[in-house]
Amino acid sequence: MPFHTELSHRPKPCRYLLLRCIEPWIAPRGDDAPRLANHRLFELHLLEGAPILVRTGRRSFYSTILSPDRVFLRYDPGCLEAVDERGQAALRLMERRLAGGSPEVHHWHQGDILVIDNWRVLHGRGPTSTDQRLTMIAQQQKA
Repeated sequence: MPFHTELSHRPKPCRYLLLRCIEPWIAPRGDDAPRLANHRLFELHLLEGAPILVRTGRRSFYSTILSPDRVFLRYDPGCLEAVDERGQAALRLMERRLAGGSPEVHHWHQGDILVIDNWRVLHGRGPTSTDQRLTMIAQQQKA
Protein backbone atom coordinates (compact mmCIF):
# COMPACT_ATOMS: atom_id res chain seq x y z
CA MET A 1 0.00 0.00 0.00
CA PRO A 2 1.62 3.29 -1.02
CA PHE A 3 2.11 6.18 1.37
CA HIS A 4 -1.12 8.07 1.89
CA THR A 5 -3.25 10.20 4.18
CA GLU A 6 -6.12 8.12 5.56
CA LEU A 7 -9.51 9.26 4.23
CA SER A 8 -7.99 11.63 1.67
CA HIS A 9 -11.24 11.41 -0.24
CA ARG A 10 -13.09 13.31 2.50
CA PRO A 11 -13.18 17.13 2.62
CA LYS A 12 -11.32 16.98 5.94
CA PRO A 13 -9.44 13.73 6.67
CA CYS A 14 -9.54 12.30 10.19
CA ARG A 15 -6.89 13.68 12.53
CA TYR A 16 -5.61 10.55 14.27
CA LEU A 17 -5.36 6.86 13.41
CA LEU A 18 -5.25 4.15 16.01
CA LEU A 19 -3.76 0.89 14.75
CA ARG A 20 -3.56 -2.25 16.87
CA CYS A 21 -1.68 -5.48 16.28
CA ILE A 22 -3.84 -8.46 17.13
CA GLU A 23 -1.36 -11.01 15.84
CA PRO A 24 1.82 -10.18 13.92
CA TRP A 25 2.89 -12.17 10.91
CA ILE A 26 5.97 -12.06 8.74
CA ALA A 27 5.61 -11.19 5.08
CA PRO A 28 7.76 -13.09 2.60
CA ARG A 29 10.24 -10.20 2.47
CA GLY A 30 9.50 -8.81 5.93
CA ASP A 31 8.43 -5.43 4.53
CA ASP A 32 4.79 -5.37 5.61
CA ALA A 33 5.44 -3.07 8.56
CA PRO A 34 3.80 0.36 8.56
CA ARG A 35 6.08 2.99 7.05
CA LEU A 36 5.85 6.59 8.14
CA ALA A 37 7.02 9.68 6.25
CA ASN A 38 7.24 13.16 7.73
CA HIS A 39 5.70 16.00 5.74
CA ARG A 40 8.31 18.64 6.57
CA LEU A 41 10.31 17.57 3.52
CA PHE A 42 7.94 18.99 0.93
CA GLU A 43 7.87 22.26 -0.99
CA LEU A 44 4.89 23.96 0.56
CA HIS A 45 4.21 26.64 -2.07
CA LEU A 46 3.54 24.09 -4.82
CA LEU A 47 1.52 21.76 -2.63
CA GLU A 48 -0.79 24.50 -1.37
CA GLY A 49 -1.38 26.10 -4.78
CA ALA A 50 -1.65 23.28 -7.31
CA PRO A 51 -5.24 22.18 -8.05
CA ILE A 52 -6.14 18.50 -7.85
CA LEU A 53 -9.37 16.59 -8.29
CA VAL A 54 -10.29 14.34 -5.38
CA ARG A 55 -12.30 11.45 -6.83
CA THR A 56 -15.02 10.13 -4.53
CA GLY A 57 -17.69 9.03 -6.99
CA ARG A 58 -20.63 11.44 -7.05
CA ARG A 59 -19.09 13.70 -4.42
CA SER A 60 -15.76 14.41 -6.12
CA PHE A 61 -14.31 17.84 -5.37
CA TYR A 62 -11.37 20.11 -6.18
CA SER A 63 -8.70 20.76 -3.60
CA THR A 64 -4.96 21.06 -3.11
CA ILE A 65 -2.52 18.59 -1.58
CA LEU A 66 -1.76 20.96 1.30
CA SER A 67 -4.81 22.57 2.92
CA PRO A 68 -4.99 26.38 2.56
CA ASP A 69 -4.39 26.85 6.30
CA ARG A 70 -1.47 24.36 6.13
CA VAL A 71 -3.13 22.23 8.79
CA PHE A 72 -3.13 18.95 6.89
CA LEU A 73 -1.71 17.25 3.83
CA ARG A 74 -4.05 15.32 1.52
CA TYR A 75 -2.28 12.57 -0.41
CA ASP A 76 -3.51 9.28 -1.79
CA PRO A 77 -2.46 8.26 -5.30
CA GLY A 78 -5.62 6.16 -5.52
CA CYS A 79 -8.04 9.10 -5.45
CA LEU A 80 -6.10 12.22 -6.49
CA GLU A 81 -5.89 13.44 -10.07
CA ALA A 82 -3.94 16.44 -11.40
CA VAL A 83 -6.09 19.17 -12.97
CA ASP A 84 -3.26 20.98 -14.77
CA GLU A 85 0.53 21.08 -15.09
CA ARG A 86 0.94 22.46 -11.57
CA GLY A 87 -1.08 19.55 -10.18
CA GLN A 88 1.07 17.10 -12.13
CA ALA A 89 4.20 18.78 -10.77
CA ALA A 90 2.86 18.57 -7.20
CA LEU A 91 2.05 14.87 -7.53
CA ARG A 92 5.48 14.19 -9.07
CA LEU A 93 7.10 16.10 -6.20
CA MET A 94 5.30 13.90 -3.69
CA GLU A 95 6.35 10.75 -5.54
CA ARG A 96 10.01 11.87 -5.74
CA ARG A 97 10.21 12.86 -2.09
CA LEU A 98 8.61 9.63 -0.95
CA ALA A 99 10.85 7.51 -3.19
CA GLY A 100 13.96 9.30 -1.95
CA GLY A 101 13.04 9.34 1.74
CA SER A 102 13.95 7.04 4.58
CA PRO A 103 10.69 6.08 6.24
CA GLU A 104 10.48 5.02 9.83
CA VAL A 105 9.41 1.39 10.03
CA HIS A 106 7.38 0.00 12.91
CA HIS A 107 7.85 -3.73 13.51
CA TRP A 108 4.70 -5.08 15.08
CA HIS A 109 4.50 -7.17 18.25
CA GLN A 110 1.27 -8.64 19.55
CA GLY A 111 -0.71 -6.03 21.49
CA ASP A 112 1.14 -3.03 20.02
CA ILE A 113 -0.90 0.12 19.54
CA LEU A 114 0.29 2.78 17.12
CA VAL A 115 -1.25 6.29 17.09
CA ILE A 116 -0.54 8.30 13.93
CA ASP A 117 -1.20 12.00 13.45
CA ASN A 118 -2.84 11.66 10.04
CA TRP A 119 -2.47 15.38 9.31
CA ARG A 120 1.32 15.35 9.74
CA VAL A 121 2.49 11.88 8.75
CA LEU A 122 1.81 9.75 5.69
CA HIS A 123 1.61 6.03 6.29
CA GLY A 124 1.63 2.87 4.19
CA ARG A 125 2.90 -0.68 4.16
CA GLY A 126 4.82 -2.95 1.89
CA PRO A 127 3.26 -5.85 0.02
CA THR A 128 1.66 -8.63 2.04
CA SER A 129 0.05 -11.88 1.17
CA THR A 130 -3.66 -11.34 0.56
CA ASP A 131 -4.32 -14.84 1.90
CA GLN A 132 -2.64 -13.94 5.20
CA ARG A 133 -4.64 -10.72 5.53
CA LEU A 134 -7.94 -12.48 4.72
CA THR A 135 -7.13 -15.25 7.20
CA MET A 136 -6.42 -12.66 9.89
CA ILE A 137 -9.70 -10.83 9.14
CA ALA A 138 -11.64 -14.12 9.27
CA GLN A 139 -10.03 -15.01 12.62
CA GLN A 140 -10.91 -11.59 14.03
CA GLN A 141 -14.54 -11.95 12.98
CA LYS A 142 -14.81 -15.36 14.69
CA ALA A 143 -13.46 -14.01 17.98
